[in-house]
Amino acid sequence: PEHLDRILYLDPDIVCINPAAAFYYSDFEGHFFIASEHEHSAKKARLINKLRLQTPNAKGYFNTGVLLMNLELIRQHVKVEDIF
Repeated sequence: PEHLDRILYLDPDIVCINPAAAFYYSDFEGHFFIASEHEHSAKKARLINKLRLQTPNAKGYFNTGVLLMNLELIRQHVKVEDIF
C-alpha cells in the first residue's frame, strides 16, 4: 500500500528475543535497505567472509533474512518489470 514507507522482512525461521522497534525506526540515510548483523558470531567470521565473498571493503556480513526496506526509495528506482 502507498501509505507504507517501510517494511520489515523476516525469514520465517527468525527468532526475535529483543524488541525490534529501534531497528524498525532506523534512519535509512538514503539507502534502499538496512540489514541486521549478529555482532557476536559475526565478529569471528568477519575476515573469513570478506575473503570468501571477495568484499574487502564491506563493513561486515549481514543476515539477508532480516531486511528493513525503504519503500519510498524502492518505488522511485525499482521497476517490477525489470525484476520479472
